[in-house]
Amino acid sequence: MDTEAMRTIQSEQGFTYLYGMEMITMLSFRVATPQAKTLRRWIIGRLSEKKTNPILFVYYSKDVWYN
Repeated sequence: MDTEAMRTIQSEQGFTYLYGMEMITMLSFRVATPQAKTLRRWIIGRLSEKKTNPILFVYYSKDVWYN
């Protein structure tokens, strides 16, 4: 069964199930383990980061560029 949320791979040792980031994120908020709590904190931290773009100042004077 392959979907966007999960993919199954068959190998010599058996089946391996791979999950997408959306599914892992959703499950981390449904499971009560220390690892899920750590993942939730990381997700919330990444989503709430202030993302600022550096200011680029360019000055042009008589065929000379400064930045």
